[in-house]
Amino acid sequence: MARKVVTLYIDDTSIRLLITDGKSIKERAHSPLEPGLVEGGVVTKEEEVAARIIQLLKDRQVHTKKVNVGLSGLHSLTLVIQLPELPESMLAEAVMREASKVLPVPLEQLYLTWKAIPAATMWMSSASTASSPSNTTPKTSPAASCLLPYL
Repeated sequence: MARKVVTLYIDDTSIRLLITDGKSIKERAHSPLEPGLVEGGVVTKEEEVAARIIQLLKDRQVHTKKVNVGLSGLHSLTLVIQLPELPESMLAEAVMREASKVLPVPLEQLYLTWKAIPAATMWMSSASTASSPSNTTPKTSPAASCLLPYL
């Protein structure tokens, strides 16, 4: 059986839900948002947006701990950073240090996720990073555990 993939996309006007089996769409739904709940890709009313997400998932009987989340990309940044070849145990710290050098705001104000990219040479590593302001998704709300994006 194919793996169930649940995706939420949040923009200023709506929350969209897409459920696939990895190959085809099984279900999709959408919940409109009132003006002011999300502005310019930033969640301004966390509790209300979290309640809408929970209700949408409940209405569609979605029971999962893993949800891919997309936010309107206005406040997001994706980049590839180059690192020397490192043992896997040191890679996370190296990515964070390099990200702190190249990103324009402190890491404490961001959600940062990354994934190692296989090196094209024997002496260099790369990591693809994605970051967005930490106020673009609720982090203290009941829905927070399903809102953290993962690669």
